[in-house]
Amino acid sequence: MQAITGFRLSPQQERVWALQQSTGTRPFHARCASLIEGPLDKATLEAALLNVIERQEILHTTFHKVEGMIFPLQVISDFRLDAIPVCDLGSISSSERAFETIFEETGHRPFDFERDVPVGPLLLRLSPDRHILILHLPALCADAQTLDIVVAEIVRAYARLVRGDEEPAEEPLQYADLAEWQIGLLESDDSLAGRDYWARQDISTALSLTLPFQRRQHSGGDGSFDAGWFSAGLSQVTTAALKLLAARFNAPVSLILQACWQVLLWRLTRQPEITVGAAFDGRLDEALRQSPGLFSRFLPITARLEEGQPFSQVVANIVEVSRDAAKWQECFSLANNVDFFPICFESRSNPSTHSIDGVTFSIYRTHASTDRFNLKLSCVVSDESVTTDIYYDRGLFSPAVIRRLAEQLHTLIEDACEAPDSRIEALTVVGSNERELLLFGFNGTASSYPSNKCLSQLFEDQVERAPEKIALRANEGQLTYAELNARANRLAGYLAKVGVSPESPSTIVPVSAGSKVLQTRTGML
Repeated sequence: MQAITGFRLSPQQERVWALQQSTGTRPFHARCASLIEGPLDKATLEAALLNVIERQEILHTTFHKVEGMIFPLQVISDFRLDAIPVCDLGSISSSERAFETIFEETGHRPFDFERDVPVGPLLLRLSPDRHILILHLPALCADAQTLDIVVAEIVRAYARLVRGDEEPAEEPLQYADLAEWQIGLLESDDSLAGRDYWARQDISTALSLTLPFQRRQHSGGDGSFDAGWFSAGLSQVTTAALKLLAARFNAPVSLILQACWQVLLWRLTRQPEITVGAAFDGRLDEALRQSPGLFSRFLPITARLEEGQPFSQVVANIVEVSRDAAKWQECFSLANNVDFFPICFESRSNPSTHSIDGVTFSIYRTHASTDRFNLKLSCVVSDESVTTDIYYDRGLFSPAVIRRLAEQLHTLIEDACEAPDSRIEALTVVGSNERELLLFGFNGTASSYPSNKCLSQLFEDQVERAPEKIALRANEGQLTYAELNARANRLAGYLAKVGVSPESPSTIVPVSAGSKVLQTRTGML
């Protein structure tokens, strides 16, 4: 048997590995698209990427299973970087749509953890002076912040190569060493206070939170996980108001958005405690700020909500709870437990734009799936804009439901910015589109029909046209037109048997609140 020299996985890596095994697929990854404008030299870009991969061991780490061990070892491997493949979109009329398709397909690319170099680059050519560099890594090696770090390092390496500068002499901290440090911390007495803090947090209700419009059964099976995505930006007016509100509360914009998210969830479920898994970066030490790898994790943040509570108080409470969670984040771990937070929240700042001799690099799109969820609000905050991305499990939610949820969230954010001291039950969640649908769309039921026929005759015509179509659906089941007609005929036969005829005096039959819907509607026919 060949000996393998490697390092143990970090707690975050163990969790991702366990989730990958439980889902039966490998959807956990991190990818980004960096827009490059100007006269790009492809050979220099490839050399810069090679330089970054060589310096950062996590970018050429593979994962090898060892007999008798639950988790694999991470092994620093030799590697060879081929030329970056190029896809020319310049001749395509809708290059934006083509990019979206390619970026989505990239997320489904499988990884061979024992053989592949984690970084999967692809260069899209939009025009001679406009390109998009897509980087795709497994979540075992990267979180969202890693993508920003790697792109920034590529830019610095590109600048050194263009200008002929020397390589930095200082060796970077390596992820495998930091993973060993994290494991040692959790096993030592130094983490007792942090472990005690998390032991006092009851997250049992958080792991079972469901929404009223969520499918009762997963359409793809209990183990599958396929994330969809819907993006919408806040208006400039709302963005400006949001930043003023954050300044008034002396709180980050991200926590104002998280408070709005948790209040909306409360409005939808009326659960007194709303716990979301909130993403924390994990790079607490200044020396770790530029270290790539999987550091982030989702921590339980609970908001206790009730009618009469002002929104401003909700924000203050979430700020306090988040501050405590951040202090002890290194001591929290669901480890290899496959439970997950159904509802999540994350926020990040839009990374800076870098320019080198007429070539500009900027992050165009980022997506990191490092944990499972049912529903996740992901916010991107820049100086001029705020974008809200809602990621959702396609097996539990439809796109139409998510679009309506996004409109409700934006409406609540706007109202909270205008009246931050309002009671949370008074904040508006019904937007103009949904209000139009409720007032007019659902009530627009008028239609023409033969005036010389009564209801029973019209119903019989429909039975002949579509006997197998669903006529009634209620909690206790559903009936086709043929089944409903058969029940109505049996009821009519019974009434005739006991002496009821069309000429009989009308009889009012009281219907109790507990009567079943299918039985009641059958009687109407």
